Amino acid sequence: MSNANPDRVCENRPDHVQIKVHPLPEDPNVVLIEADADGFRFLSEVFAAQAIAEDCGFQISPSGAGSAIFAPESKLGFYLHRIPCKTPQKAKG
Repeated sequence: MSNANPDRVCENRPDHVQIKVHPLPEDPNVVLIEADADGFRFLSEVFAAQAIAEDCGFQISPSGAGSAIFAPESKLGFYLHRIPCKTPQKAKG
């Protein structure tokens, strides 16, 4: 198993990379994710790392862990959960 994980990806993020995550104004049931090209590359690395991480869940939030990644206007964070889950408590969401 690789030692890659989303936490390491976030720790190694270039300082200029930020993302915005908030409800789409026209439809608050849809999440709008905005970033420049580097931001989307960063997100792709987070997703890829989560695919092989030992822990099946990963969360970052503009008001919690990972807050430096988010632009100030971000309203939402995200939780990635890989299935099948090795930890049944996390599978409830």
